[in-house]
Amino acid sequence: MVIGAGQGGIASALALNDRGVAALVVDEADQVASRWQARYDRLRLNTSRPNITPAGRPYPKGHAEFPTREQAVEHIRGHARDAGLELLLGTRVERLSRGNGSWTVETGNGEIEVCLRRPPIEPWAVAVAASGRTRSKRRSAR
Repeated sequence: MVIGAGQGGIASALALNDRGVAALVVDEADQVASRWQARYDRLRLNTSRPNITPAGRPYPKGHAEFPTREQAVEHIRGHARDAGLELLLGTRVERLSRGNGSWTVETGNGEIEVCLRRPPIEPWAVAVAASGRTRSKRRSAR
């Protein structure tokens, strides 16, 4: 289970997929890389191509060193499409809790139960929160 279909979420799902772990990617937006798509249309990234691509998946030749917004969006969406990632878009995750052998994901559209793989894999490889900026302020524990 990966929460968030942006750059971090898709990269996480691809890394899991590369290790034989199928991951369901859930996002409240109706498309992959929706936050990138919402940026102004003349945006050019200030981070070079090799530093913003999922491991082992370089940008195609011919792209500028600093990709445009459209190139970044298509790069992320293309990897999700080409890898055949399972996407559940338009679904907001309200709560995530771990039970005995499974995760329960409460969404605005109902509950999803994700069973842990046998033999057990590390918990971090089962639920990844890659939803970007939060909508509320976090307080640090001092």
